[in-house]
Amino acid sequence: MLVNFYVGNSGIDRGGDSGLLGATLNVLLAFAIVVFLWLLLLLLQCIACFHGTLSGSELAFSICLLVLSAVAAFHAQSLLTPSAEATLAMNTPALWHSLPAARRWPQAPWAWPLLEPALAPPLFVSLSFWALSRNLRARLPFQLVKWGVWIVAGTLSLFVFVL
Repeated sequence: MLVNFYVGNSGIDRGGDSGLLGATLNVLLAFAIVVFLWLLLLLLQCIACFHGTLSGSELAFSICLLVLSAVAAFHAQSLLTPSAEATLAMNTPALWHSLPAARRWPQAPWAWPLLEPALAPPLFVSLSFWALSRNLRARLPFQLVKWGVWIVAGTLSLFVFVL
């Protein structure tokens, strides 16, 4: 994500935040960024409904997927935030190497949860632009684009909860 979740002693030689206050501010900043992004996506979907070819029921389904995607983005962030033990181990190289690989940061299998917040917003933006553009609607069939975006975005969102 766009923020640093390092929590530890701050000093001239150690870098990082100023402890818990800095980490809390980073978490709040991440929350604000994700909420703002998904509200912009919601606005874009509403514009595509009122000025494009998305119907009201398709807008409702798209809003449900947007909410699922936002919750999945928060869940992906929580999967990749290092635990207190991993943070301590990152500050102490001897502890880092003594931890088994499964308990090192990131906690989820590799960085796979990052796919959801990285790919879902461009998918919803492409659906909105497709609904607003006459040239794109003439070249690509409606059912293919709509269902393709919804299936991929839904699969990405559900994939995060499986991890």
